[in-house]
Amino acid sequence: MIEKHAAQLCVLKEICNQPDCIKFICADHNVSLILVLNVKTLGEWAGLCKESNFERKAREVIDYSCVVVKN
Repeated sequence: MIEKHAAQLCVLKEICNQPDCIKFICADHNVSLILVLNVKTLGEWAGLCKESNFERKAREVIDYSCVVVKN
């Protein structure tokens, strides 16, 4: 999505195999980049979890390393 110029935002796990490459691609295509430490947090932000009915807390969160938001 980034290379197709369809992305507006990339959220990436801070510790990944090629962080400099991703940073360069995002900068080259004018895509905002946010780095997060916790893959569970990223999974929750992406909605890859179930929500408890009473407490409104995320449960069964799926780990995710990268999320791209497009138009």
